[in-house]
Amino acid sequence: MSNIKKIILIILFIFPIICFADTDCDLKTKSQYSKLAKNVTASYDIVTEGETRYISIKVYNIVEGLQVSYKAGKTTKNSSSRYTDGFGFIASYDTTDGVYEIKHYDIENVYKYKFTINAAANCSGSLKSFTLTIPMYNKYSELDECQYYDVQDYLYCQQWINTPINYNEATVIDRINKQRENYHKSTTTTTIVLNNDPLEARYKKLVRLRILAIIGLSIGILVDIIYIILYIPKLKDLNRFDIEF
Repeated sequence: MSNIKKIILIILFIFPIICFADTDCDLKTKSQYSKLAKNVTASYDIVTEGETRYISIKVYNIVEGLQVSYKAGKTTKNSSSRYTDGFGFIASYDTTDGVYEIKHYDIENVYKYKFTINAAANCSGSLKSFTLTIPMYNKYSELDECQYYDVQDYLYCQQWINTPINYNEATVIDRINKQRENYHKSTTTTTIVLNNDPLEARYKKLVRLRILAIIGLSIGILVDIIYIILYIPKLKDLNRFDIEF
């Protein structure tokens, strides 16, 4: 058989598949599936059961007619996930009220999950895809240096992180201490700036003037009281003298 005949036979074999692959999925049907696919979402929760800790990933709104595939991969600080560390498929009959749970036990690494939604019917192409980043437990958050309030939100002291830490403990402690130093320097600078604020200086000056005015008024009242105490009796004596005269 000549090469030309082989090519013709291959074309004749593939052509019907191409033509009829989407016979059950016209534009209207695919549009309906696309609307359903938009409602598919995922989230995670950190779960502790006794001494076991894992991350519960839940995929929502997987209704009849949709299929969800997912793949997972570790994420390093210098490269994105290649999704080579796990995969799976979810159909509506695998769910409970449209919700499917994945229990993720590797909490020592950051993972990224990629979800792809397809129609269960013969619709070519995916309807929707999205990713979900799963954090790792940060063992350095247990360090004594991380128990101070001024570093609670610092990356190396957060309990769960989305960015892997590629430093040893000594380096992490050094960075935490430098962060604390910078925090206190910033706080001191802010205090100095506030003390040099012109508005605050004018306010203090006004307070001092008011205090001086109150002191002056008090002295004036005191002088009046002393005058009354000392001179009123003398006035009475003068009046008595005038009467007798």
